[in-house]
Amino acid sequence: MLRGLILAALVATGVAAAAPRTVVGHSVKGRAIVAYERGDPSAPATLVVGVIHGNETAGLAVIRRLRTMPLPPGVHLWLVPEANPDGVAANTRQNAHGVDLNRNWPVAWKHNGVPWDGYYSGPRPMSEPENRAMRDFILRIKPALTIWYHQPLDEVYGSDPHVAVLKRYARLTGLRYQRVPAPPGAATRWERKHFPAGPHFVVEFRAGKISAATAIRHAWAVLALAQSLPKPTFHATSRPIALVTVESENRLLAVDATTGHVVRWWTLPADPENVEAYAGEAAAVSTQTGAVTLINTDTLKVIRVIHGLGSPHIAAFAPQGDYVYVTDDARGQLDVILHRVVRRIFVGYGAHHMAFSPDQRRLWVVLGERARSISLVDTHVIDRPRLIGHVDPHGLAHDAAFTPDGRYLWVTYDDRSTLTVFNARTRRPVATLPAGTAPAHVRFDDASGLARYGRYAYVTSGNDGVLRVYDWRTHKLVRTMPTAPGSFNLAVDRGLVATSSLTAGTLTLFRGSHRLFGERVAPVTRDVALVP
Repeated sequence: MLRGLILAALVATGVAAAAPRTVVGHSVKGRAIVAYERGDPSAPATLVVGVIHGNETAGLAVIRRLRTMPLPPGVHLWLVPEANPDGVAANTRQNAHGVDLNRNWPVAWKHNGVPWDGYYSGPRPMSEPENRAMRDFILRIKPALTIWYHQPLDEVYGSDPHVAVLKRYARLTGLRYQRVPAPPGAATRWERKHFPAGPHFVVEFRAGKISAATAIRHAWAVLALAQSLPKPTFHATSRPIALVTVESENRLLAVDATTGHVVRWWTLPADPENVEAYAGEAAAVSTQTGAVTLINTDTLKVIRVIHGLGSPHIAAFAPQGDYVYVTDDARGQLDVILHRVVRRIFVGYGAHHMAFSPDQRRLWVVLGERARSISLVDTHVIDRPRLIGHVDPHGLAHDAAFTPDGRYLWVTYDDRSTLTVFNARTRRPVATLPAGTAPAHVRFDDASGLARYGRYAYVTSGNDGVLRVYDWRTHKLVRTMPTAPGSFNLAVDRGLVATSSLTAGTLTLFRGSHRLFGERVAPVTRDVALVP
């Protein structure tokens, strides 16, 4: 029956078109990691990865079939032949650093072995460029279904809640299903955390090459699962959205970033001031009640509310996306959250704005809105940060952000109309740039590595009602754009820029140099975060 249904769909669809090629990132040795997109972009995305262990290449035969065979309607494929091209070239399980890429993901990561051991997990989670590239790619396409091909166990395995889907794949392909938990640091464990609504699992072929008939049978199974995925909900198709805090009403708003319409709102613990979003999750900080509300940004549902903080102000997600750091200015501490507070350290009274280095090894914490000192925190072990020193900001610092390459830190002030660029290694100033009437805020568009957007720095002066756009590499001012008065806070994602007005309640959206809209969505809007 499966064969008949799919063959009928293939005939109806006609001859397959060539799949567009996207470079996801590069390996240790500079080889391109590529992805091919096929099918209906409005359908839920299915990701298929042919190889993550370089000496387990049977999945490439399935990828080749999926790249060329006509597709039935309602299928959207993303095909990554090789997530480990260096390993494929060398016929090694590991990448060129000797790391097992399927033990290097940040969920449940454990240090294991030494380089070139069979299961060496790497020096730290997400240490490898291949995994960082795949993480950013997955966060961008948000797959509803992912299949990772391996060898040589000859089975389908996983223990996630979507067991029926895994068993169906096993029936369609003639493999056995095994209820086996994914190992620590596995890609599927990370995906299940960030995209729990869909199945993400492993298919193991037997050792050696697979026959053409086997490859076709597995390709048919992929299409059958992809075609049966639930259609996206309204919230999934109305991306991007802006999350906006309204402290005067104790609310968080979800605003459609294409129309300016409020599509959902939540009542939060009193005094929700700041919000941050990343990797499928958002954190809204309620200062007066000492609470942090965690929200799943894919389902737009509250995950949990964490109480017991003192006077929390700013949230920042670690670059690897699992932990949330929250500054508590009254207690002078940093709270590390993974579903609950797992660690607290003292960093200095007034702890406020934070800046993570892109490699997640350092955190700069500005000690106050008019700070005479910035704390330097070692975040190499993300759940055990350590205070290692202080930096003189050469003025009353207000906000800070790392450049996407991690080499420099831009610091804004409360006592002057300029910002200072610091060398992150030497901690010394290297440049001064106009920022407008203080206090100013700064953000960079790292754009998941997309060079089209990642060259820009954005600086707001709420008292001037001006957004300045810099080329951060050259320090040249690219353009200025008017915002609503009182627009201090901002959020940036792949060329989309949002500012929120504390005095006018106006949310303003820009795409590049084009102003999309400026809508009054509440009496006052404190902070904004973007969900792409």
